[in-house]
Amino acid sequence: MRSRIIWIDAISINQANDDDRDDEKKVQISLMGKIYRFAYEVVIWLGPAADDSDNVMDIIASNNVEAMQSVKFVDGFHKLLLRSWFYRTWIVQEFVLAKFPPKVVCGTKSIMSG
Repeated sequence: MRSRIIWIDAISINQANDDDRDDEKKVQISLMGKIYRFAYEVVIWLGPAADDSDNVMDIIASNNVEAMQSVKFVDGFHKLLLRSWFYRTWIVQEFVLAKFPPKVVCGTKSIMSG
């Protein structure tokens, strides 16, 4: 059996916004570039399925341009972009520094970003 190290930034970095934890948070965030550069796989978790996200993920995975122009898709995609992951400051690192294109997961649906 192979062992693996899993880094989950939402767990590994204390998310509290108090003075006692700011130093810890700065240290952990400074390590993230190295973590993403050396990661075998980067998985981006957008959260559970909601607000028609399954449909949005399926359409993105199929690369169906016509379906992407529908009001239903645009509304669902907009709601997906409002999720908290897109408001985190270090999300660019997850894409830019990963060796391979990250896998984006929402609910039970996933897409490769590359």
